[in-house]
Amino acid sequence: AGMAGKTSIVKCLEGKMNEKHPPITEQTDGIEIHPIRTSSSQGIIHLHCWDFAGQVSFGGTASLQG
Repeated sequence: AGMAGKTSIVKCLEGKMNEKHPPITEQTDGIEIHPIRTSSSQGIIHLHCWDFAGQVSFGGTASLQG
């Protein structure tokens, strides 16, 4: 699913989104893995967000995401 906003979601989780001026991002080429650390009332949360290219770049492989 290319151009679906996956990179924007990762940037939001990283705290890099500005509501008034969302960043213009280039399409992801391949896969970028973003380690994100945040906290909750239950403790530290470690996320590994995979930002991957969509159908525009990888066509049929996008269907393998499950």
